[in-house]
Amino acid sequence: MLGVGGIVLFSTLTIPSKERILLGAIMLISLPIMIACELLVFYRHLRPIQAIFKNGQPTSEQLKTAYLQTHQFPTLSVRRTFGPHFLGLLVPAVIMAFVFIKSGYLKLPYSYIGIASAVAFMIASMHAMIEFFLTSKAIRPVVAYIRDKHKQLYKQDITLGGRVLVSIRTKFRLSAFLIGTLPLLLFGLASQIRLDRIQGEGSSAYWQWAGIILIIGVLYSLLGASLLSRNIEDPIHTIQEGMSSVQAGNFDSSAADIYSDEFSKLVAGFNHMVNGLKERDILKQIEPADAMADLLPGVRSHHERYDGKGYPDGLAGTDIPLFGRAIAIADAFDAMTSDRPYRRGMTYERAISIIEEGKGTQWDPKLAQLFIESLRGKERTDEEAS
Repeated sequence: MLGVGGIVLFSTLTIPSKERILLGAIMLISLPIMIACELLVFYRHLRPIQAIFKNGQPTSEQLKTAYLQTHQFPTLSVRRTFGPHFLGLLVPAVIMAFVFIKSGYLKLPYSYIGIASAVAFMIASMHAMIEFFLTSKAIRPVVAYIRDKHKQLYKQDITLGGRVLVSIRTKFRLSAFLIGTLPLLLFGLASQIRLDRIQGEGSSAYWQWAGIILIIGVLYSLLGASLLSRNIEDPIHTIQEGMSSVQAGNFDSSAADIYSDEFSKLVAGFNHMVNGLKERDILKQIEPADAMADLLPGVRSHHERYDGKGYPDGLAGTDIPLFGRAIAIADAFDAMTSDRPYRRGMTYERAISIIEEGKGTQWDPKLAQLFIESLRGKERTDEEAS
């Protein structure tokens, strides 16, 4: 507020040094009022979270209240920016400026107060956006601590349960709109002050042109924000539909793998998980149930990677059950060499070379090498027999 506002103010206005000092004093006097107002509201917002740290053994209700309040902190930071932060600076500054202009200490038109208020609003909007995203990241350790504390004390996890506090559509559309629009409006208002000395036709012609540019900029920002949010929302809806189908017990469902960005990995991981659940996930129906007991851990972990980057448990190396490490190699080889409706299977040699490249990263190096040697030994035996 002070940095950007000061630069716009003092680089735009051409006024005597005494008036500059007076404007600087107005900003400096307003600053402690703004800080006091914001701190007052900030500590009120912080109180439910502070309570669980001050209390050695907080109640379940206190932890749940703090958990929700922490998640709401990014939205609360926006309210603090537009409420006590913005108004705490603007209201006293406007009152003082009005008094000094009326008393003759400032030789400025009253309209400049309105322009300054609009500029302050734009700066506050950009500030609020930055605060929102920085706070969203800052709260994550606190959220994790509260969940762990609740599990430790009450043996139960707490989550939002799918509740959406701020939608992705809102975040992306407002952010893109602010980024694209506010600099243009800020430039337009600053130009108004600089061009005040231009009289008659020149000024009118300039604003006819500037107005068109501003309108185009606003429309472009709205379009870009809409397209960006839709690009993010579509794959999320695709995965949500797949999840709803699985929750309803339909393990034959899958998310359409039609994306080429990071969502492609997310969709592929979801489909692998569903296939794993289906397989298990089938094995549990085999009778007697204890006949498959030793194999189930292997089935669960056959999507783990030797380097620890797999799922569902993120196991690495020999922490992955032996059956899981073995099934992972066989499953991958079968998937690569089998024909699918949308592609033909690879040759054995190509699939073997991929497994060889993945030794020690995706697959157990010793088991992968034994698998490769076994296949190549079989090929030699088949060739000799023929």
